[in-house]
Amino acid sequence: MNIATFRVAPGETLTAETTELDVLVTEVECNSGEDARGRVQEPAVIRTPESVTVIFTVVARPGGHTCPSNPPTPFRLVLPEPLGDRMLLDG
Repeated sequence: MNIATFRVAPGETLTAETTELDVLVTEVECNSGEDARGRVQEPAVIRTPESVTVIFTVVARPGGHTCPSNPPTPFRLVLPEPLGDRMLLDG
């Protein structure tokens, strides 16, 4: 597994009631400039009273790869409960 980062997709608005949102996941490891479509795993979600931290991983592709920037991959994030007044953080 490779670690990945995420950001909220353009046009999404976070509210206290948010339980689902579109995000863009970007694989950190070299992947020859290709997106991670079909390889993004369900994220780990860590909830505290102050924040909801989301940790994404991506199944690594076999073989060697060059290291241009990887494009983001669209993903529908489903939170286990409403966001409330907590911060949404990239783990």
